[in-house]
Amino acid sequence: AGQVAGNSAYYVGGTYQGGRAFLWSGGVMTNLGSLGTDASGYGFSNAYTLNAAGQVAGNSAYYVGGTYQGNRAFLWSGGVMKNLGTLGGDNSSANALNDSGQVVGSSDGHAFLSNAGTIFDLNALAPAGLTFQQASAINAWAQVAGCSSLSQSSFGVCISGDMTPPTYFRTGCPRVLMRAACGMARWSIHTITFCSAGCPGVAPSG
Repeated sequence: AGQVAGNSAYYVGGTYQGGRAFLWSGGVMTNLGSLGTDASGYGFSNAYTLNAAGQVAGNSAYYVGGTYQGNRAFLWSGGVMKNLGTLGGDNSSANALNDSGQVVGSSDGHAFLSNAGTIFDLNALAPAGLTFQQASAINAWAQVAGCSSLSQSSFGVCISGDMTPPTYFRTGCPRVLMRAACGMARWSIHTITFCSAGCPGVAPSG
């Protein structure tokens, strides 16, 4: 309680070095760093969400040998910023995490879940003709809400971990997810099993 995560301009010796994600806790602002910098020390990171354990998720510019390689979702935990990788492209960003440290977001137009260091494309669960584009929220039951596209329309999708059908909300992307939301049967398309026997996934790229 009483913790804040965000982004701050970062200066070294009066020189602007980009922005850095921070965690404010107990009256102390901690610089969470970035996933590399260019040759001048310029880098950028943003914190978008935090959980009760003080873990922080967001995205950071990613540099290798001083060369910009796109943006990467990160999970900061125990003083370490972990690169969550991508689904094979150049970019990813984290939008939410739960108290178990599971992170959801988007990577090059595909919604993802990152669990215990493995990134999983939620489109493996999507029916033909539907793309899960961005995951916006995740709760303690690993139920995920986000945005999908069907017939050029945007929907929210709630993916349940207990084999109940997903729910499509016509009001757009839900920002807050409650367990009861996944119990509604309206606009259900099919039944899926999600993380009921451990979260499947692929090794992170980048």
